[in-house]
Amino acid sequence: MPYGPGAVPPTSTWTTLPAHTLLLEASADADLIVVGALGRHGHFGLRLGRVAHRLPHHADCPVAVVPQRA
Repeated sequence: MPYGPGAVPPTSTWTTLPAHTLLLEASADADLIVVGALGRHGHFGLRLGRVAHRLPHHADCPVAVVPQRA
């Protein structure tokens, strides 16, 4: 489903399952999932939480991990 600049895609709220489970299920129908990183970690790149670390390995669609602002 295409969206133009400034458009907000439809959202759903789930509260009974862990975030990584919900996002993995959503990845089956998504074109892209965007998650945030916890921040920068020295010279080794991004510091990832459990969800941001797991999704790129198991999702059915591309996953973009976005760093925090400096």
